[in-house]
Amino acid sequence: MVQIPRLSVAILDGTEPHEVDAAFSGDHVIDMLHCVDRRVCEKNAETIKEIERRYKTAMKEATACLAEAKRIHDQLETYYVQAMDFDRLNHKCEEIYADIAAAIE
Repeated sequence: MVQIPRLSVAILDGTEPHEVDAAFSGDHVIDMLHCVDRRVCEKNAETIKEIERRYKTAMKEATACLAEAKRIHDQLETYYVQAMDFDRLNHKCEEIYADIAAAIE
């Protein structure tokens, strides 16, 4: 994804599995596949299939890693939540918010 904030423009790849539809009025989706030479795609069909296969395998592996990280995080959380002083934490947050509010007034 490329964002150009000064122009209020973003360009992103909306191909499978990340297909994108216009979400807001004023959004425009441009299908760039109309610019692709189909003969080049046909000529390289086997290579494209192999890349797609490797991509899907990598996505499955990455998803499994994220699931394992979540499992470990949840397990760790059972230990440190018991040691947390949430009242003290909330009090400190309120102090910080008050300091910020005072600084911007």
